[in-house]
Amino acid sequence: MKYQIGVDTGGTFTDCVVVDQGGMVIESKSFTTPDDLSVGIMKSLDGAAKQLGVSLEQMLADTRRMIYGSTIGVNTLIQRQGAPTGLITTRGFEDTILIMRAIGRADGLSEEEILFMTKRQKPEPIVPRYLIEGVTERIDCQGEVVIPLTVDEVGAAADRLLGRGVTSMAVCFLWSFVNPSHEKKAKEILNKLHPELPVSISSEVSPVLGEYERTVTTVINSYLTPAILKHIHNLQDSLKARGLRSPLLIMQCSGGCVTLQDEPNYAH
Repeated sequence: MKYQIGVDTGGTFTDCVVVDQGGMVIESKSFTTPDDLSVGIMKSLDGAAKQLGVSLEQMLADTRRMIYGSTIGVNTLIQRQGAPTGLITTRGFEDTILIMRAIGRADGLSEEEILFMTKRQKPEPIVPRYLIEGVTERIDCQGEVVIPLTVDEVGAAADRLLGRGVTSMAVCFLWSFVNPSHEKKAKEILNKLHPELPVSISSEVSPVLGEYERTVTTVINSYLTPAILKHIHNLQDSLKARGLRSPLLIMQCSGGCVTLQDEPNYAH
């Protein structure tokens, strides 16, 4: 295997760097193609192959490692083009993500901007109130089950949300990072009833203290995952069809790389 490849897709340009076994570095750039990011990626790769004097198929077949990074998640979030997402949470806590720990109007603003209270606006929620459903369950801070999960309510809540146009689901229960059993059961139910529905649970996405932070992280994951998975699957299929035999490594926003097989349901 001769080559190592790094590709980064931004909002305007797609950059490609190829390093051969002798240490020679080849750079290539193409315009990003928003309608299908894989088109711009393949053009960038083709440009690098031409500089090496080989075909794209030969370069990919001789590639030992390929790493891919993209701003697709950030762009999808900023442009609000994610999947219609539903949230199932502990009954009585449906408004947690909307209250925003009372910092929604000021979070991220400078001290000067915070002073002008009349000009501050609460951001539009990713999940509006009508796409949030509560179910009966309760686990305490010690991880003890106080109220068992009402299984029938999970399916009924999902049916209502799907009827309102939801195509991706987030589940976040109180204290699930201490005892994730209720969330795991809810995911099991949703997977059985709706096997094609992407489901994110907070105990897997962000198992940390902080009800609001955990909820919003899980919701964002659900909101972004369908678009990212569609793109990654499409890209991986295109690369394999053109000769890539090594696994496609995907950069995580937190650092490091994963393959699609490692983390099939999470936006990184």
